[in-house]
Amino acid sequence: MTNTMSRREALDQRRKKDFRKWMATGGATAVFLGGGVLAVHSFQGDQNPESEDVSTEIPAECSTSQHINVVATGKIADIVKKIPVNAEDCISLNVSESASDKTASDIISGINVPHIWIPDSSTRANLYLDNKAKVTTVSDSLANTPGVIVSRDSKDFQTWSDVLKDSETIGMSDPKTESAAFSSLVSVAAEVNEDKVSRDQLTTGSAIRAQTIGVTGPVLSPTDLLDKVVDGEHESAIVTEADFVKYKDEHQDASLNVAVPNSGTTELDYPLLVPEENASNDTVSVAAQKISDYLGSDAGRSALESEGLRTSSGEKLSDVSPLDQPLELSQGDSKMLSDLWKSYVTQAAPLNGLVAIDSSSSMSQQVEGTDQSRMQITADAALAGSQLFPSRDSLGIWAFARDIGKDATGQTVDYKELVPIRGVDEDVDGRSQRDLAQEAITELAVYPNSQSGLYDTMLAGFHTVKQNYKPGATNVVIIMTDGVNDDENSIDKQELISTIQQEQDPNNPAMFLLIGVSDDADMSTLHEIAPQIGGEVFEAETSADIQRVFQDAFGEGPHKQSAQ
Repeated sequence: MTNTMSRREALDQRRKKDFRKWMATGGATAVFLGGGVLAVHSFQGDQNPESEDVSTEIPAECSTSQHINVVATGKIADIVKKIPVNAEDCISLNVSESASDKTASDIISGINVPHIWIPDSSTRANLYLDNKAKVTTVSDSLANTPGVIVSRDSKDFQTWSDVLKDSETIGMSDPKTESAAFSSLVSVAAEVNEDKVSRDQLTTGSAIRAQTIGVTGPVLSPTDLLDKVVDGEHESAIVTEADFVKYKDEHQDASLNVAVPNSGTTELDYPLLVPEENASNDTVSVAAQKISDYLGSDAGRSALESEGLRTSSGEKLSDVSPLDQPLELSQGDSKMLSDLWKSYVTQAAPLNGLVAIDSSSSMSQQVEGTDQSRMQITADAALAGSQLFPSRDSLGIWAFARDIGKDATGQTVDYKELVPIRGVDEDVDGRSQRDLAQEAITELAVYPNSQSGLYDTMLAGFHTVKQNYKPGATNVVIIMTDGVNDDENSIDKQELISTIQQEQDPNNPAMFLLIGVSDDADMSTLHEIAPQIGGEVFEAETSADIQRVFQDAFGEGPHKQSAQ
């Protein structure tokens, strides 16, 4: 017996076992609340309301029909839409497409929860759900497609880590939304797990992609990427085998080669998942089995082939692809992958930041071994750091020292807004926000005989970022200080921590980046506060140190180039 058959049999047995267990523990009570409501529609004769987005027509034998909401990804959605309604169950499938992050968010929140979810990857589903909601796996895999690299000429690639680093010649889409790009990140983590690349190489390529995709040019679809390979604008492109097969079917004259790195590749598995609140619903159970049975039938195989997909066991259906059974990487360490994914998402997100710079009198002290003051090295570093913010980002600048500003009510406060938070390329009376921020940083001056009002500034900065919160962005308060909180009239440390903890929205957090400037900075206090308020701490004694902090936190190279 071949390995492919053994694998297929094992998967089939697992699916049947899981489904029997799921059915045995399921109840007979239907779900009628929230997003899990089952819609029951009555019809006369062969009427079929055109307003309903159903997979096929309702048979005349069905006087009533129950609609099951299925959220699926891309190619698999087109297949599930073809599943017919039969007179035995009278269940129609309302199939819609949605980004996996949104579907996972709906499941976690309990709002607009689908009855059935078919993402492109069980790994992606686990990452997005993040143990915040439960789903039942009815089928480990409905279909399969490996991540591949398509080129005009035959090429040899060693690892996915090398491929991701080569952003100049190898095109890639956004891993947050596109299957092959996501698979490539999973493959890099798998290479580390199998000791095919080092841990130091884990984030390098992903960081480059995070800092360029959607920043240096528009996010491209797999078809657009392959068009660019054909036209010679890219040497290669990261897509799925299914993308390649579909493209070749539609562009038979295109001369393209498909390959996977020598290290192997990971595969998209299209699992069939049922959110916990629907897992005991008999109708959902029948619908889930209906989908699974169809994908295993001759009609289902034909549908898979039309979309360029393999069977759940990895059996290739199309002769267009030259790949037989590519070497499969083992995903292994889930924490490693989770850390890589979180790192990518953070670096890929736009930045919405407020930079508050200590302007108390101690900042006038000369830095040992230099001819510059603490303020000068901080301002120089902040000026260089401002170049790291590409056009998608937003930035604001404050100075802070005791009693230097006024709030909206006219009360004296320990901070002064120099430039409000705005998009860095936003036009402000004929000048860009970036220019205004850089000018404000250049003109920063120390307030003589002043002390640091650190805690009040941190809390006010937190409130300001919350008021200017941007969904989907990394919202952060950046504090650059050389001292301690010297304001006896301010809130104390514990009140600062408890207030931020109470007001923090865990689903929409405002984070902190605390930079201690010079060896006089109260690093122990910063390290005590940071983990309790969602922050990170860095120590910097020179301008170069501070610049490295900005580069580590917000990216370098591509960010900087795109900002200039």
